[in-house]
Amino acid sequence: MEEYKTADRMRHDKKKVMTVSQFMEEYCIGHNKAYELIHCKDFPVVFCGRKALIIRNKVDEWFLEHLGEKF
Repeated sequence: MEEYKTADRMRHDKKKVMTVSQFMEEYCIGHNKAYELIHCKDFPVVFCGRKALIIRNKVDEWFLEHLGEKF
C-alpha cells in the first residue's frame, strides 16, 4: 500500500499544473479562498476556458512574495 502511495506521489509531482481542487487539498485552503487567490492580479494561473490551471512551481514563490499580506 505504501509503495502505491509513493508511486502515485511521484507521478503527481511530475505534473506542471494543478486544478483548483488539487490546490485546495495541497495547501489546505478552502474553496472560497482558493478562488479569491486565483483571481489575484499576479497569481500564477492560466485559464483554459472556465478551467483554472495553477502553475505548480510558481505557487510557493508567489506565497513568499506576499508574506504578511492578508487575502
